[in-house]
Amino acid sequence: MVFLQYVLILLLEPGSGFVIAPPWANPVRNPCSSSSWQLVFWPPNLQCYKIFSQGPCPETQELGFSSQDKVPVCRCPQNLPLLWEPTGKCYSRYSRGPCQVDQYVDLNQDTGNPICRTTERCEPGRVFWPPEQRCFQLYTQGPCHKGDLLIINPLTTEPYCGCDSVLLNQYYYSPLKLCYEQLSRGPCEEGLLFTYNHTSDTTQCSCSSDIPNYSPELGQCYELESKGPCGKGQIFVYDSKLKKPRCECKDNYVYWEKSDSCFREYTTGPCRGSQFIIRDEDGTGVCSKNPCPATDLFFPDEDKNTQGECHKVGNRGPCPSGELVVFEDYSGKSYRGSCGCSSGYNQNYWNQDGKCYEWYSQGPCLDSFFFKYNRESRSTECFCDTSSGFVFWNETQGCYRTFTQGPCPDNSWLVPGGESEEVYCECKDGFQFSPEDYKCKSTQLIQVSGHRFENLWSNVAEYMEKRKMENLVPRRRSSETKSKLRIRETRRRVS
Repeated sequence: MVFLQYVLILLLEPGSGFVIAPPWANPVRNPCSSSSWQLVFWPPNLQCYKIFSQGPCPETQELGFSSQDKVPVCRCPQNLPLLWEPTGKCYSRYSRGPCQVDQYVDLNQDTGNPICRTTERCEPGRVFWPPEQRCFQLYTQGPCHKGDLLIINPLTTEPYCGCDSVLLNQYYYSPLKLCYEQLSRGPCEEGLLFTYNHTSDTTQCSCSSDIPNYSPELGQCYELESKGPCGKGQIFVYDSKLKKPRCECKDNYVYWEKSDSCFREYTTGPCRGSQFIIRDEDGTGVCSKNPCPATDLFFPDEDKNTQGECHKVGNRGPCPSGELVVFEDYSGKSYRGSCGCSSGYNQNYWNQDGKCYEWYSQGPCLDSFFFKYNRESRSTECFCDTSSGFVFWNETQGCYRTFTQGPCPDNSWLVPGGESEEVYCECKDGFQFSPEDYKCKSTQLIQVSGHRFENLWSNVAEYMEKRKMENLVPRRRSSETKSKLRIRETRRRVS
């Protein structure tokens, strides 16, 4: 079956064609392929084995073929992709594997190796589902596909999705060989629910006035927390105080009396295009003007939903570190902002820590580096913005602002080399470089033309000429290259 994945049939004309052989179908390297392309030769025991079967491999592994090395290999199959080196066995992600009873196998994102993680505790009757990192009620559809329910493997105590006619006898519908929750719509027609008949020991579709799902007005039964017979934006619930079912708005929806329906808060709803619907003090919906520009989303105050702040999408705004302003989780168009991050935000996502950062912020980068998206490499990166007065220093791999100390010794600063790309350190005013100590040492105030030369920028040429004659100014060496640390006693003012 899997063999067919490696076969490509090209039809040159109706009724004719040719087949491209798989990479292991080489009689010289694989003599077994002469009789069948599904066979590979295993040199250690000189035997032929069917490709993608266990063959001579350890338990849980399959016989594959390395296209790079042109040899057969034992490897983990697709349904058991994680190899546990100590046992040489393969396991599926989130399974019990070789871990303890309260653990499951997961993948270490940094190393790519499988590890054991501890299962979170859940309330009685609920079970932890590792793929979604949350708890679900047993014997419900939960994270499973329709027709399967969440159950526990009695041998390994692992949760799994399935439909077992013995374990789930009271949930099993034999005509379709599928399982459904009790009092759900299941395979039934509208107005009927899936139930279990204790007398006949069978499941059936029925409706009874004795259950809370019964609507006296319609004489039918509906699944609770579903739309049922309710209007737009509403769900069918049982009111324990009134002791009867009724329709109410979904979470984060508000009631609009004119149409007897509910709309999501902070969406246009029944309002004009420049407005959104919010909850009034009496709990009903009213239209309010959207104060934010088209690029921003609204973050309402906790105390008063008519007041709040506008924040641009993609900025950090009021969000915690590693999250950005995003649209709230809603299938329609909402003007309320939310905080979040996922790998889908590829232009803001930093794979190393799984967080999102705003462009041109420090983000996950070292001091003075900025976070941005590189359109050429299509990935995010940390960069040193040389166009904004920063320089990159090779020796430390650091980014520093010019005319600050940066990587230089005390009493010196980092200086750009004018039109050239050269960057070097030089002593500040009143200091000169001491090669013996590799430091900038304080110098005595020098009298030049009757002036004390202290932050005085006249007669610089006369001063420099005198210093040269005294042979106190170290000469620059032509062999020094970009980012080579150089200390010079040169007076320079930064405007």
